[in-house]
Amino acid sequence: MIPSIDRSPTRASQANAGTVTDLDTRVGATVPLPGPDPELEAIYSQLLERAPEGRTAVLNFLKQYANGDGALLYKTAQGQMGILQKMLASMKSRGEEGRPEYKVLSDTFASAFASNALIQQFMQDVFSPEAQAELEEDSGW
Repeated sequence: MIPSIDRSPTRASQANAGTVTDLDTRVGATVPLPGPDPELEAIYSQLLERAPEGRTAVLNFLKQYANGDGALLYKTAQGQMGILQKMLASMKSRGEEGRPEYKVLSDTFASAFASNALIQQFMQDVFSPEAQAELEEDSGW
């Protein structure tokens, strides 16, 4: 037999019966707003300095950028995409979309994205050649 549900108000709902709080207040109270990104702040001005030199200069700078421990943080296309995406979002939030540096960084992001897509496709072809063979076999039909 299924027990019946008690529909009497609980003490918590009785205590809050007369107050109404909006969702923004309730969510804002539980979720902290993100603060400044230390990773982005460390590289922000350096990227802006390299942007006038062009996409290749920015990519080369990212490939060689090391943190305090000497670890290369952005040597992969995926890492480069991540920091460039953060950089573009930060510039957009500051209203800097009209700057020439924004265009260069946007082009650099597109280049890193294309490189990453090519690498992933190559890796997929290398590690699953049977799928490629099936496609070639079915292409004649």
